[in-house]
Amino acid sequence: MRGGLIKFLFLLLISTSLLAVNDESLSFESYLNSLKHSNLSLKVKRNELKKKELDLKHGYYSFLPKIDFNYGATISSTNDNAFSSFLPSSSPKNPSWNKSLTINLPIFLGGKRFDYIKIASSNKKLSSYDLEASILELKSRAVTLFIKAYNSQNQLPILEKSLELAKQNYENALVLKSVDRIVEVDLLTFKLSYEERNNAILNLKMELNNAFIELSSLVNKDIEIKKLIIEQEIPDNIKKMSKDDLIKFYIKKMKNYSPVVKKIREYHQISKYNLDLSFKNYYPNISMRYNYSPYTDNFWEFPLTKGHSLSLVLSFNIFNSFLDSLEYKKNKFNVLNTDIELKKLINAQEDAIKKAVNILKNSLIQIESVKSAIKISKEKLEQIKIGYSLGKYNYLDLLKAENDWFSRQNNLLNLKMQIYNSYYQLQIISASIKSKTNNIKK
Repeated sequence: MRGGLIKFLFLLLISTSLLAVNDESLSFESYLNSLKHSNLSLKVKRNELKKKELDLKHGYYSFLPKIDFNYGATISSTNDNAFSSFLPSSSPKNPSWNKSLTINLPIFLGGKRFDYIKIASSNKKLSSYDLEASILELKSRAVTLFIKAYNSQNQLPILEKSLELAKQNYENALVLKSVDRIVEVDLLTFKLSYEERNNAILNLKMELNNAFIELSSLVNKDIEIKKLIIEQEIPDNIKKMSKDDLIKFYIKKMKNYSPVVKKIREYHQISKYNLDLSFKNYYPNISMRYNYSPYTDNFWEFPLTKGHSLSLVLSFNIFNSFLDSLEYKKNKFNVLNTDIELKKLINAQEDAIKKAVNILKNSLIQIESVKSAIKISKEKLEQIKIGYSLGKYNYLDLLKAENDWFSRQNNLLNLKMQIYNSYYQLQIISASIKSKTNNIKK
């Protein structure tokens, strides 16, 4: 019993610590999920999709017959016009009741109703693709902002460390100045270096605050500045895949899954439906009409032996001032234009994929070289520090070595940001960011 209680308290302590960590940090995946469900513009897009679903139902309802029931009463008064004195008088008549039931069913519309349903269905798909495209567009902005803020948070410790070194250098310079080892200009240079690094920290914090304001705006709620976490590293199979194979892979994914490409394809399909509809304006329309109008004085009387009529109506457009032919030609141009727009979009997406893959592959190649440069610059700085204390190097050599070391560390962070950004932009262009693992299989 006692062991079970200890185990329970231990698990409770672990869960509490995990919750505390979650409260203090914000992961990339959780932010993207929050973006998908909380953004206001996406809520508008979802309502538009519901409206398109109603339009599609409206198209199906066109197959149902139209049923009208009319009733009314007619009362004729006595003669009261200007010639009433010359006319025989007439007494008021009883109300004359009339009622009718009409059922109208279009039998043949040249397949137009089917085309209207196809167009409504395509419009629903367009609204769905538009929602997906909006989600990806917002994710693209979120990726840029999140990675930028993530990079700024990682840069802060480097700048704070450089500020600490600048402060030590300035304090050492004060000591050297007191024993006339350096002149006033040297002392001011160290002080200026300290102020510059301090201002750099202030600017970086300002940029970080602004980034969190924009991140909060996207999810429609205030996000406090927390430690940002990017859980997923670049998959090994992407690192190993050749540049040409990676380009082919993402282009294939883009053509099959990109909602932006799907939208243009659907516009192209709708233009074909409209072309088909404009051609069917030459077709005749046939409808059947049934009418039941028993004209009796008693409103409640419905004799079944009279008042029935059935008609079949053929309507054929012989001449419409050439408007139909002009409409048909305009729709042919629409088909051609949407086809060109589709090719143009795919070419642009392919170019974007090629550029992103080039950046990703080139950045991955540079990683080890930059890490090696950081190690060498650190060793160089330590040697110059020793040489400076022995009088072999001057203060400019020391400052240059420090700046070189910090600059190379920032280069590594910027390179990692470039890798993350190009990788996730590839995921967005190919609509692969919807999956959590994003694992790629050839």
